[in-house]
Amino acid sequence: MILYLKQFNSIYPTDSCYYGIGGISDTTNLLAFGNIFYKFDLEENLLFEKRITNTYKIFEAWREAKLNSQGELVSIGYTKDTSDISWKSWFVKFNLDGDTLVMKEHVSPNYNLTNDPFYSPLDFLETPDSGYIFIANTANTYKDIAVVRLDINGNEIWSKTYGNIYDDIVYNIIPDGDNYIICGITNTNGLGSTSSTFSMYLFSVDIDGNELWSYVAPAR
Repeated sequence: MILYLKQFNSIYPTDSCYYGIGGISDTTNLLAFGNIFYKFDLEENLLFEKRITNTYKIFEAWREAKLNSQGELVSIGYTKDTSDISWKSWFVKFNLDGDTLVMKEHVSPNYNLTNDPFYSPLDFLETPDSGYIFIANTANTYKDIAVVRLDINGNEIWSKTYGNIYDDIVYNIIPDGDNYIICGITNTNGLGSTSSTFSMYLFSVDIDGNELWSYVAPAR
């Protein structure tokens, strides 16, 4: 008997129902982790669920689902498979019936430099032109912060990396007028994990990814 393991990653409430995005796997292949779209009524009864699965591929959108200006639910996550570039970011857009409208994969902007496919999106915003801008961590060794701009269909317009020569880790992106503030931490001494010194790291970019200013909090 196949047992399905399900989890909730994000719930989007409305006045008439709840929408959810989560993950699903089965006991025969726990590595083939898929994405699942839920709809519940206000009494939390399941109205329907729809799945994105592949026997040889992981689809996981674990960040907050957001309603865009077209009334669609958008989320980001990652996908893994057995290809040479085994780890990619994953952008997905659903209508409110749970139908998949757009799925796009993006390669880490650091891959050509490090040969490390690690790419972990953390947060995203819709841009004034109905596109998107998202932030991600890249590379398992000496991490950089990636900022990526997408068009309305999830196609990459540009991707850039920021930070020093040591570990930089990103957490949030905040709108600031026509610009964006990126929030994270940076390693200021380059030592191992038990001796590293991390400081708060903020920087601002415009819609084209040009860095406008940066701030590193003094180490204590």
